[in-house]
Amino acid sequence: MSLFTLNIDQWNFKVLLRKVLLLTLLIIAFIFYFQSCVRTDNKIFHEFFHINPSKDVKNLDSYSDEIGIDASHWLAFECDDSTIEKITLKLQLTEDIYGTPGLSGGLNMRPTTWWDTAFINRTRPLHKKEKNLHWYLWYDKKNKKAYFLTFDT
Repeated sequence: MSLFTLNIDQWNFKVLLRKVLLLTLLIIAFIFYFQSCVRTDNKIFHEFFHINPSKDVKNLDSYSDEIGIDASHWLAFECDDSTIEKITLKLQLTEDIYGTPGLSGGLNMRPTTWWDTAFINRTRPLHKKEKNLHWYLWYDKKNKKAYFLTFDT
C-alpha cells in the first residue's frame, strides 16, 4: 500500500470534512452579510444625518444605489419642522438658489409611492456640495414629509 492510497472510508471522511468546512464558511459569510445589510430606521437616519431621530420621525423609506462608480441614497420620512432645522444645522445645508435642474436618474426615473417626484421638481431644496458629494433636502411643510438625496459624482 502506497502513501497516496486511501481506502474508501478515509476518502469519504475527508470529503465530508471539506463539505462541513465549506458549509460553515458559507453560513458565517451569510450571517455577516445579512447583519451588515439589515439596518433599522434609526440606524439609517443616524447614518445620514448624524443625529438620533426624535419621536416625530416616522415612516422612513430608503433606497440606495451603490453599483458602479458612484453612489446615491434616497430617504423619505415624516417629521416636524424642528427635525428639519436640526438636520439643516448638522449638515450645514443652505437654500439652493438654482433649484434642481438636471437631477435625474434613480427614483426620479423610477418613481415609487414614497418619493414625490412632482413635489421635488417644483420645490427648491436645501443643499450642500463638498468636493464630489452632494446633499439635497426637500421638506413639504403641509404634509410634514421630508425627502433627502445624497450622491457623489
